[in-house]
Order: sequence, then C-alpha cells, then structure tokens
Amino acid sequence: MHDKRKSEAGFTLVELLIVIAIIAVLAAILLPILAHARERANQTKCMSNLRNLAIALNEYADDNHGRYPGVAENVVGGLSWPNGRTDDGIWATRIDGYLGGAPEIWACPSADLVGIQFREEMASAETGIPYGINNSLSMKRASDNAVIGRPTSAPKSPRTTVILIENDGYDAGGLSGGEPTPARRHLGQANFFNVVYCDSNAECIEETRYPEDWDLE
Repeated sequence: MHDKRKSEAGFTLVELLIVIAIIAVLAAILLPILAHARERANQTKCMSNLRNLAIALNEYADDNHGRYPGVAENVVGGLSWPNGRTDDGIWATRIDGYLGGAPEIWACPSADLVGIQFREEMASAETGIPYGINNSLSMKRASDNAVIGRPTSAPKSPRTTVILIENDGYDAGGLSGGEPTPARRHLGQANFFNVVYCDSNAECIEETRYPEDWDLE
C-alpha cells in the first residue's frame, strides 16, 4: 500500500531546484550589499585613524614651539619607540608617543595592515605607513628650505587645509604647489580617498576636490 505521508514529507526535485534558485538569487543580492557595508566600515575606521593622527600632530606641535614635525628630520640620538626601534627621523616617529601605544591606528583596514607592521616591526618607514603628510606643512621653510615643520599658524584656513592623506608612504609631497597622487582604497577605489584637515576634521573626498585643499594659500 502506498504511504501518502512519506511522499508528502519530502521535497520533489523541482521543489529542491526552486529553493536552490531562490537562495542563489538572494546571495547575488545580499553579497554586494554586505561587501559594500564592510568597505564602508573600513573607510570609516581609516577616517578615524587619520583623525587620531591629526590630533597627535597638533599635540606634538603644542609641545614643540607650535610647529608640526618635519617629514624627515635629522635623527635624534636616544629617541626610540617602545619596541626598541631607533629614531628614523620621520614625522611618524615624532608623534607615536601621543597615540597611547595603539598600533592599529597606523593601519588602514583596506591597506594590508602595513601600518601595524610599521609600528610593531623594524621595517622600512618608506613602505610601512598608509598615510602621507602634506609637505607644505612638514618640510618647507622659506629661509633655508630646512627639513622642519611649519607652525600651526601657517594654514590660513585649518578647516580646509589637508594635513594627512591616504598614500603609499609617509611622504605625500605637496611642495611648490604640486599635489600628490593619493591611494584610492575606498568606495570602489574610483576617485575617493580619506583626508584629514589641520583642525582634525576628516572626510572622504573626490580627487577633483583636493588640490584646492592641499595648498596653504
């Protein structure tokens, strides 16, 4: 005798294929949404890092005659990081002590964590930081072009003058009116990247905007 309950309890092949098709459609819809949400979270974390670095730069200036650190100053004997790395002269070394020992601040989540490597290991500074400083603020003194930071009073508008930008190294350029090529890591890696201004306000901007924000004038 045919058991109706047994046949009613199972899926037919057609029903199974329909369920699989529905799952595939939902996955095709949801995966891009999840990927975008993850990238948005990475971009927000990166922006937060830049804001904290800008705050540290301003704290450094407060303790050093109102001047930002130079992009690559002369090495200071006896200056070292908690991990034993000796001073390499770059601006990042100068402000590390203002960051509370948090290595993740140096890392953009979309940049292969090179910043954490820079903070924790004795790696090359040139390839270890995903953020670059504006040389118009860090390396230009009219009298002798010395490698020394300019005063915090140099920008006419701290709210619109970029101090740090997403970059492939600690030196972002910017002298003599020249603008650097930013590292486009967010929002589809098209023309968007994070910057932070002298007043520690950070945002994600389009490349077409930043030249006017880069210069001090």
